[in-house]
Amino acid sequence: MNIVQKNGLNAAGTSLLAEYGSYESYRGAIQYGGSNERWDWFLGYTYAETGGYREQTSAENHHFTANVGYHWSDRAVTRFYLLGSDSDGELAGSLTPGQFQENPRQISPRRDPDADRDLVTIRVGQRTEWESESGSWSFYTNYQYLDFDHLINRGGPFLFNRLIDYVSDGFQTGIHGEEEGRLFGLENTVRFDAHYNYGRQDEGGFGGFVRTPVRPAPAIDRVNTASNFQAYLENDLTFAPGHHLILGGGWVRGDRQVRIGSGDEQSTQNAVDESYDDFVYRIGYLYELNEKTQFFVNYSQNFEIPAFSEATEDNGSLDPQRAQTFEIGTRFEHDFLKGELTYYRSAIEDEFIFEQVAADGPSTLTNLDSIHQGVEAALRIDLTSFVNDGSGPRLQLDQVYQWNDFEIDAGSDRGNRLPGVSEHVYRGRLRLEDRDARWNVSLAAEWLPEGFVVDNANQNKTDGFAVWRLAGEYQVNDGLTLYGGVDNLFDKTFVNNVVVNPDGDAFINPGDGRAIYFGLKMEW
Repeated sequence: MNIVQKNGLNAAGTSLLAEYGSYESYRGAIQYGGSNERWDWFLGYTYAETGGYREQTSAENHHFTANVGYHWSDRAVTRFYLLGSDSDGELAGSLTPGQFQENPRQISPRRDPDADRDLVTIRVGQRTEWESESGSWSFYTNYQYLDFDHLINRGGPFLFNRLIDYVSDGFQTGIHGEEEGRLFGLENTVRFDAHYNYGRQDEGGFGGFVRTPVRPAPAIDRVNTASNFQAYLENDLTFAPGHHLILGGGWVRGDRQVRIGSGDEQSTQNAVDESYDDFVYRIGYLYELNEKTQFFVNYSQNFEIPAFSEATEDNGSLDPQRAQTFEIGTRFEHDFLKGELTYYRSAIEDEFIFEQVAADGPSTLTNLDSIHQGVEAALRIDLTSFVNDGSGPRLQLDQVYQWNDFEIDAGSDRGNRLPGVSEHVYRGRLRLEDRDARWNVSLAAEWLPEGFVVDNANQNKTDGFAVWRLAGEYQVNDGLTLYGGVDNLFDKTFVNNVVVNPDGDAFINPGDGRAIYFGLKMEW
């Protein structure tokens, strides 16, 4: 994944965006970028709000971002970043199958009318990149502040109630480099990456299953701290034209501490002081038939340390999860076709999986072995030559398919599918575009033929669905573009996601109904 941040070089000038859509949804954005001989700068602000498709799903978001780059030379730049966001949203809760069929837009009867989730984020950082004689390097540091408030319930005297209120600070630094040279007279590339991060979370609020006038909800008073260090070294040897042998190895170290204050009435076994470390490795082979076609085989080890929520379960600290993964695939481009195809199989030891420990009771996170295997495929077909002589509009079909064969490999549910993941997922888009890129129109579809399994026992399932989307835009002139679309074109009622191993039968989170939107973009 390569995320390219806007800056004063690739997003110079000023732009405005205004959008309106169904469910009283609004979005506005403004951005400005510029540069001179040594500096470039970019600022952007976005505001969005919606009344929501369901009852009690309104949301409001503010997002500000800025960065300034100083160019030491043509081969070195330091860029400073600032991000601030404020996200507030109401929560409608999950529905039972009967409630979903009756009215998918209703609020859950078990949900408190004041339930919401509010998050404030501030992030500052820098990244310095430079080119050496035979490679490239980058050094980065950043700091992040989070203020999170999550009210789940505070209703009548016998309702489940819980307020999560925490403030966290995090720091990260790292270095990444790549150098090209020769080894045993052969072309060789060495890649190195190391980073360290530290975080502290002060968690407060209250939580409990029963609250009465004489038995108030117990207070939460915790301090969570975590640190992680990872170092990885990889060598890519071209032992024959187009043939690469890739060997990599690394070390991972993590520490988790949870300190419980005197106000917390929960069991002291939730206190944690754990350290984890392990070596990881990778062996790969890459064959480049030509500039547009590649074949690859890869075998690697993964090591994942429990996060705070995974390290403080009532049954004590969880073990880290490890995985051995085999991959084989190809990337290709030929004439009117471009695509990729990969098969993978991963044997995961001690995966973090929710499991119900008692019938009709709450689920708890535990370690269970599992097998993840599947196919990831993408194919782009340029249909232009089939509909015109090349002088007319371009017609392109993009398709992505995933086969997710994930199953539990231990315990009483061994052989069952992992819940929450649809086995087959297809996404496609047919796009017609003017040859001069003045206008385009597209029809897209997302198809899950089998829906979701809800629980480890595979007793509850949801139906599959297909959702269509129509979109288009038209460039009036060099500075004005109009756009619009319809999401869920045929107003399909569908299950967007599910609560895994729920306490009860309220596990359905409905997807949004038909939504129409339109807007304009101005640039100068």
